[in-house]
Amino acid sequence: MYKFKEQRGHRVPEPPTALEHFYEHFRERLTDAIEDNQKLTAICVGGAILIVSICLAFKAYRIRSEQQSTISTSSRRATNTQ
Repeated sequence: MYKFKEQRGHRVPEPPTALEHFYEHFRERLTDAIEDNQKLTAICVGGAILIVSICLAFKAYRIRSEQQSTISTSSRRATNTQ
């Protein structure tokens, strides 16, 4: 009977995949967070703190790598002059 239903145009819907289920769950959580002002404020402040800390860590990494490169070039100069 199933194959005859498909031939007549009655398609049996597929069960949702894990990705579709996750998307629906995420969308519901997001709409709940947008409607709740306190939660939205906490998420925005947390996101801002995360962005600033990532930027500061990247800047510290660049400064450290520049300092190590200048130390290594100055130590090479010192060994070449002796």
